[in-house]
Amino acid sequence: DETSTELMLSSIQQQIRTLISLHERRDRLQSIEREVQDQGFCCSRKCFLVSRRIVGVFATFLVLVASNFALFIIIDSESYLNSIFSYLVTLLVSSLQVISPMIIRKIVEFELYLNPLAVIYNCVGRTYFIKMSNVGFLMYQVYVRAAVNNGTCVETETGSLLLQLIATDLVVTVVGYGFTQLISRTWEI
Repeated sequence: DETSTELMLSSIQQQIRTLISLHERRDRLQSIEREVQDQGFCCSRKCFLVSRRIVGVFATFLVLVASNFALFIIIDSESYLNSIFSYLVTLLVSSLQVISPMIIRKIVEFELYLNPLAVIYNCVGRTYFIKMSNVGFLMYQVYVRAAVNNGTCVETETGSLLLQLIATDLVVTVVGYGFTQLISRTWEI
């Protein structure tokens, strides 16, 4: 019970730090905007922001394609990877699910949103879309592979992988969260 309270408190503290950093970032961006206006660059701010956001959406699309391709490679090499360590496939998939929100956050930061809610909406929306796409793609790949193997129940194969993913994802998320907290405090990110 104390552990869940500490995790919740740590999560709230992280959200507060994120909001504070977003406000500081907004102030920095507003000062940059004033400098840009003072220097009279030929490209307007709106054109600048639109181009950055187009690049950001394209980068998000590349993350989506790359993560699904990585899942394809992982599932294709499942028998070899499981011969090394029985939970290696689920560990790799869970690690991919932990890394993608970090990449999405950096992409959204690149897009220079001034409104903190826009930052949160974009981060959450894109992360949700990518994660659900990955889960759907993963379940489809497992279903296809299990259907090809004669003598195995497709639902059993898919269910066992899903159960392994849930258990491994829990461990990877807790360890990953602790690791990112350690890094952010050490490097003041």
